[in-house]
Amino acid sequence: MAMDGNDSTAFLENVTFEQNLDSGSTPNRFHKEYFWIDKAVIPTICAFGIIGNILNLIILMHKQIRSTMDTMEKSAHIGLFSLAISDFCFCLIVFCHAFLPEVHIFLHKTFTLYYIVFSHAFINIFIMTSTWLTVVMATGRYLAICYPLRCRTTIELSWSKWAIVLVYIISVLFNIPWFFQMYIQRVCINDNYIYYPAQGSITLSSAFKDGYRIMWGVICNFVPLIVLVFCNCCLIKALHNSRHMHRALSANPPIKETRQRLTTILVVIVLLFCVLVSPSEIMKFFFKILQTDNLEAYQMIQKIGNILQAINFSINFLLYYSINLPFRQVFKGLMMPCAKKNQKLPVQQNGASFRSNSSMISVKKLPSCSSDTMV
Repeated sequence: MAMDGNDSTAFLENVTFEQNLDSGSTPNRFHKEYFWIDKAVIPTICAFGIIGNILNLIILMHKQIRSTMDTMEKSAHIGLFSLAISDFCFCLIVFCHAFLPEVHIFLHKTFTLYYIVFSHAFINIFIMTSTWLTVVMATGRYLAICYPLRCRTTIELSWSKWAIVLVYIISVLFNIPWFFQMYIQRVCINDNYIYYPAQGSITLSSAFKDGYRIMWGVICNFVPLIVLVFCNCCLIKALHNSRHMHRALSANPPIKETRQRLTTILVVIVLLFCVLVSPSEIMKFFFKILQTDNLEAYQMIQKIGNILQAINFSINFLLYYSINLPFRQVFKGLMMPCAKKNQKLPVQQNGASFRSNSSMISVKKLPSCSSDTMV
């Protein structure tokens, strides 16, 4: 669900001037728990997501991952790479939220002030981008699995690239209004200027807020959820029913295995979205539409939803590592280069000692030592 000036839904609800306008001085008995959620739990999850998505980008670019892919598999691979970029940006921006000062009054226009004013708009952009990238990948995978012969001539790398670019562009354009929900207010006090974030004119229009909130709910919550549930059900059914067909059509076993891995990954990504993101977002949507006065219940749903959403943007590395064997092999190769060198050194030393006794012995012994090392 989009962040707006009233609720700052995704992680920016503690902006001082927004709190004063929203909830007044209403106390919350879970204030301490919410503080630790914002300052410790969510940043920890996002820190893992930053590292994980960087590793995703590095490993997904590796030639070993792409070596057994055909055109349709490469299209899905580009989608996973683009999703890692969006997830990384989301985690990075949200992670910085933990270091915001309690009082948002500044003597100069600092980066922190600009972050407070504009970061929630960027977070909304990457929420929408990741959501619709998932929709594009799930739809493309559904077509590739359920209509393989027809889509083999239509699904190309250029189609996937243009679809991804279009998702990013539309996400930016759709979220432009949130760049105007706050602005930097300058006030002169005793011949000195101070700066603070203030509510923009857009947030003061109730008609605009209500209309935009409904549009956000439909475009970024309900429509993606319906499409993803439909595609996922079809993918699961098609995977179960089309194993014999794939054995007949796939002359190259590695390509068949790659297709199954990619399809399984996309099925799990969709399931994670439906479990971690959709329920809390839909509940927050109806809380705002119904304009309930139960602020404490809304804040509790909001905090739980923020944690689940942060997990959704951070967990893909574990998913790829557990399902994708080439991904796991490349990761181990990146993380343990020194171990491989240390394993090879004893072979060279043994070879040298053998050669000192007999050249024939060294020739016989070296292959057995090197094969043991590789195992």
